[in-house]
Amino acid sequence: MPQIIVTTVIRNGSRERNGFVFEIDWTLKKIMHQFPLPDIDVEELGPRGGARGARGTLSVGGYHYIANFNTIFVYDDTWNLRGEIQHPLFNGLHEMDYDYDGLWVSSTGIDAILKLDWEGNLQSSLFFGELEDHIRETLQISERRCDHTVNQRRALYPNELLVTHVNSVKLYNERPYACLNKQGAIVALDPLEIIVPPSGKAGFHNGTRVNDDLLLVNSSYEKKLYGFKPDDGQIEFEIDWHAELKTMYQKDKQLLEDIFCGKNTDGNVAQNGWARGLDVLESGRVLIGFAPAMIAELDLEDKKIIDVFPLDDDVHHAVHGLSVVK
Repeated sequence: MPQIIVTTVIRNGSRERNGFVFEIDWTLKKIMHQFPLPDIDVEELGPRGGARGARGTLSVGGYHYIANFNTIFVYDDTWNLRGEIQHPLFNGLHEMDYDYDGLWVSSTGIDAILKLDWEGNLQSSLFFGELEDHIRETLQISERRCDHTVNQRRALYPNELLVTHVNSVKLYNERPYACLNKQGAIVALDPLEIIVPPSGKAGFHNGTRVNDDLLLVNSSYEKKLYGFKPDDGQIEFEIDWHAELKTMYQKDKQLLEDIFCGKNTDGNVAQNGWARGLDVLESGRVLIGFAPAMIAELDLEDKKIIDVFPLDDDVHHAVHGLSVVK
């Protein structure tokens, strides 16, 4: 009975309704729990993603860790709030992961990856705008210096100021992989290694190495899923969701037509087909989130959608994070 946790963002919505957390029984396609996160202590949310909604999610040891813009909320397995993890360098949190001694967090607003222990004490950090000149030149990253002594939690930086928009950190065989949105690049850490060099394909999200031979990336701007070979960073396959989704899923074509029809957009604020949220369900199958809020199960071998579960038909309501409870 696979359980999945899905977080969402509602773009251009009210402060009281800007995103949700869902626990879903994937076998039954049933929402078991649904709730909004506590209000965020940021004055201005911004019209798009900004400081809105629920972000990264993971489950470990009987607890669920759910991030918003600047806080990680800790819930038990019946969704009682048990605590919060905060740090002055939490700004624009996106996807996160864990190892045996703590959390790996993408602090997108300051272009950083942070490693913390389970109590929220900073263990290490990597600021991409502060890398050595030759590394930044190779990765096509501009310089950006961050004052590490200032509390960054309430600052809402414009996207133009961000030099990477690093938005995910996922571990594979205990090694973290970071996704650089603006460069269309994937790097491994400890030590730093370029896995997918800058590709010019802006909009990378959820860089996830699913096995020794495949690394998957959602491209929200291009509305595609890319499969890369980790050994040489070359594209093995790509799926154009707008062009191919309706032919990949035969059970309910009208559902996908309703969700992905061209008129279902709101300029640059919200567009159908944005793909965000990705996790491995089982060997050879992954779950992917979309806008309007929907989860799709993909068979990687056949490149076919096996099942879908829509949460909403409003294009402003988009999946942001997705994790399988293991």
